[in-house]
Amino acid sequence: MTDYKITVLVTFYNQEEYVDQALESVFMQETDFPFNVIVGDDGSTDNTVEKVRAWQSKYPGRLSIHVQDREPGKKYIKGARASRNRLAILKQVEAPYFIFLDGDDYWTSSKKLQKQYDILEKEENSDCVGCAHRIRMFNENTPDRVGFIPGNSCRSGKYSLKRYWSNYYFHTDTILFRSSRISDLRWDLIQDSFNDNLITYSFLQFGPLYFISECMADYRQNDKGIWAGEDLAVCMIREIMAYDLEIGINPEMRRICRKRHLKNFNYYKNDPAAFERVGKEYLETAEKNNCMTAQKALNRQSLFTGSFQKDRALICVWNLEDRMDHLVLIPYRIYRRLRRGING
Repeated sequence: MTDYKITVLVTFYNQEEYVDQALESVFMQETDFPFNVIVGDDGSTDNTVEKVRAWQSKYPGRLSIHVQDREPGKKYIKGARASRNRLAILKQVEAPYFIFLDGDDYWTSSKKLQKQYDILEKEENSDCVGCAHRIRMFNENTPDRVGFIPGNSCRSGKYSLKRYWSNYYFHTDTILFRSSRISDLRWDLIQDSFNDNLITYSFLQFGPLYFISECMADYRQNDKGIWAGEDLAVCMIREIMAYDLEIGINPEMRRICRKRHLKNFNYYKNDPAAFERVGKEYLETAEKNNCMTAQKALNRQSLFTGSFQKDRALICVWNLEDRMDHLVLIPYRIYRRLRRGING
């Protein structure tokens, strides 16, 4: 049996046009250690699986495929399906490190895995649960507009749970995680919501992330995604459910989680009736996972105070607190930029 050091977990659903680019970016990695690939397919009905099997023939023994059953004609919640697809292949990881890659994204540096592995292997970084880096984003509808993900333009170094969750976002496609913490995850809470933010949040409970301020991947946005292709009300209720789950994982993070989800609560403040557009399957999921705030939103109940009017006033106070937090940080940010200028 090969002693793999990293397992790359690639997920697809009806993405035949992206298979080659995604897997090419994985197998082009130049490392001084062996790594393997596990593909999780969410029951694709196009030629995605056939294209993956062609890559499997190219790299025998290094690529395995898990196909998730999908009942024809049945309506599924996109996010929940994607979560179960990820968790199914996560359970198969045996290497000391793993990393996710969404099927429509790809890595741009052949040295990526080696650089991240070397950082996490250092004794001074033994407390880190993972290593992330910058990622470039672009929308297929406007490919000429390319930029970096907001909350992703910070300095190299370690980022604790509280520091990260207050200010930053490192895309999951960039994070090499330690596998030793997989068994410690809150499997009872994450079954239907193990997507981007909750993945990172779950692992940050066990140590900081090391961040490299080098761009080594591209994040592609399109109408097929579980976020961009959804109604805004659906996206907002999913984020409120994530808020509930985050508190369930770590109740001490309530205030910081509230700040991170302030835009979702502002959406509720401005138009609580908008959640009438959300299907009953989301209420069933919220009830199953004991997401009380999301249940109240979907049932047209006030979320925090007992009345919509008081809720709106409370959320306005939270907005004011958030602005004050930003004002307090301005001198520090000016100092940090000056330091950057002095140090080149």
